[in-house]
Amino acid sequence: LYRALEQVDGKRSIEEIGKAISEKMQRPYTAQNARRLLQKLVPLGLVLDAQGNAAPPPEGASALRGPLSINLRMALIPPDVANAIVKPFTLFFLPPVIAVLLLLSLAGHLWLYVVHGVARGTSEVIYNPGLILAIIAAFVLSAAFHELGHGAGLSYGGGKVRALGAGVYLVYPVFYTDITSSYALGRGARLRADLGGFYFNAIFQLICLGLFALTGAEFLLIVVML
Repeated sequence: LYRALEQVDGKRSIEEIGKAISEKMQRPYTAQNARRLLQKLVPLGLVLDAQGNAAPPPEGASALRGPLSINLRMALIPPDVANAIVKPFTLFFLPPVIAVLLLLSLAGHLWLYVVHGVARGTSEVIYNPGLILAIIAAFVLSAAFHELGHGAGLSYGGGKVRALGAGVYLVYPVFYTDITSSYALGRGARLRADLGGFYFNAIFQLICLGLFALTGAEFLLIVVML
């Protein structure tokens, strides 16, 4: 969007704007791509419409925020450290590793829901309410691991994580990964960065299944289900 705005001078055509963005971003942008970017800039009052009129700017930051948006967040880990953290996890994105882990994940879920079930795990939690705290702790860990998936997926495709941070979503603690640099990558790399979090959720479920195999703690299967 910023690069598109740079090219708007009232003289360039849509085609020329697309070509200029391509030169700046080092990847192809068509006139249609440029038009879509301008369609986002015009309502913000940053670009005049076809009649030469400017849209009124949004009334304060609250106009851009939904009631469920994160209202507190802070970058905790700077880029250099963040990229060093996610780098080892890029091994999970090697195609043979992905194939094996997804097959194991599928097998694990079939075993859980078709063979074993979660009735015993549910009873264990009901009769030991303190396990709810353990489940919440597991959720927090899975959320952090989820974000590592986004960062590792971005790094595997050649992008750089800008920051790892934490915030509060309503009253629930959350983590986030700034993967803005994925927009400079190809479609496959962007998709990998987007889906990396869900993929790491599947890996986290496999870890819980492995811990269950070692300990016999049924509540771990509730974590997998939830």
